Amino acid sequence: MINPKIQQRLRWSEEAKRVAFWVLNSPQRIACVLGKRKPPASTFHLTKERQEAILFRLRKDLQKVIGRLLRVREARSILYDEEMYRTFEEKGGQYVALVSLERDKGIVIPLAGNLKIRRMIYLVLKEKKAVISYVAPLKVPKRLEGEADGIEARLSEVFTDDHGKK
Repeated sequence: MINPKIQQRLRWSEEAKRVAFWVLNSPQRIACVLGKRKPPASTFHLTKERQEAILFRLRKDLQKVIGRLLRVREARSILYDEEMYRTFEEKGGQYVALVSLERDKGIVIPLAGNLKIRRMIYLVLKEKKAVISYVAPLKVPKRLEGEADGIEARLSEVFTDDHGKK
């Protein structure tokens, strides 16, 4: 992996190798190097340019071993099923409580109306607003019985509004 590569570097002094091993000894310092940030201050006696050169070479070696780094996209929407949220009423308003990634810390969002929300909901974050979409239950009318009657509609029909405009 990386340790033998560090040991084989002939141009690096023992102090430079200790800096590299010091960085590899902590996941936080490795994350700093991979994220092109400086790790926390060290007690090593190397010039700033030499430390940057060591960290650059170490980053390249880590990238060869790890491969392409994963990218995190900021999600602006999430789908919740029935076990991931609950609705409740309090102080005359309706709220929806959503589960979050932190244990025992849910997200509570006030709703604009008094709705019967069931099944899956879709939360969309827009700027400083949260929009919740859901599927409303539909009432399916009973099938009509008897003889079928046709309705005729033509494209030549003229529709007017309540002010008489065509």
